[in-house]
Amino acid sequence: MSWYCTVAFTSLLGISVVAADKPAERTGQLPPAAWMPGQKTCPVTGRPVSRDVVVEYEKQRIYFCCADCPARFRKDPLAYLANYYRQVYPQTVQVDCPVMGGPVNRKSYVDYEGRRIYFCCPDCEKDFQKAPAKYLAKMKEVSTDQVHCPVTGEAIFPKYRTEYKGRPVFFATKEAKDRFEASPEKYADRLRPELGVIARGPTAEMDLVMCPVCAAAGGGRHLRRDVSVLEVGAKRYFVCGDRCAQELKADPTKYDRFIPGGAAGPQPSPDSGGPSKTEQGHTGHSDSRHGH
Repeated sequence: MSWYCTVAFTSLLGISVVAADKPAERTGQLPPAAWMPGQKTCPVTGRPVSRDVVVEYEKQRIYFCCADCPARFRKDPLAYLANYYRQVYPQTVQVDCPVMGGPVNRKSYVDYEGRRIYFCCPDCEKDFQKAPAKYLAKMKEVSTDQVHCPVTGEAIFPKYRTEYKGRPVFFATKEAKDRFEASPEKYADRLRPELGVIARGPTAEMDLVMCPVCAAAGGGRHLRRDVSVLEVGAKRYFVCGDRCAQELKADPTKYDRFIPGGAAGPQPSPDSGGPSKTEQGHTGHSDSRHGH
């Protein structure tokens, strides 16, 4: 297909042609999305993307393999969004060095078999290269799935951290860290695990989540901003409306099996001593949403 035909076709669908992104530089202050390899495959078919076919969706550039896929995506974007999110946004974030255990320095890293591994210093890079399997086995314990800030809902920077009831908490900015430390109870619920997170997005409100009642009927995918959190016993669920909330409260075990993590049983809260870094709950919405 010629460049002219591509532009003409995509214009009809409201799709813009965007040049390929340039590689990120080693600044040490990269946004979390830049820590990922980037989108390589089409969220609809799984085939390699063409940089000439791109949809602007919720201020995100999503690439496709061919001119047919944007129409399929636009028909039901939430059905395909997880396939994009998992390529572009971290689902966990490495926060400590797998060699020495100290906080990572974003300027010190090694790209190994499609993964970027961060270290605290150049000496640790050398140690890793001598015995990569030894240190790859430690990646889970030096990473967190608390990828969003409990204060702002934005992506975290590992250098902004504090301790809360014996567990690490990470933030987007120093100002957010200071606000949390001044009033931690105000944000504590946002650190509690929630059932039904399908994929992490650019911010907490853009996470792809699932309502268990809708999921039982074959649907249920929503953006976090469009649902509320319902607590039933020791579990926290996403529900999209009053009807779903009432059905879930009446018989939660009926719906657990339809959502990610639903059959795992009650999750520990920050007050219960807390899980490891990799088992931490996800953060809630930003202050602007809740008026804090």
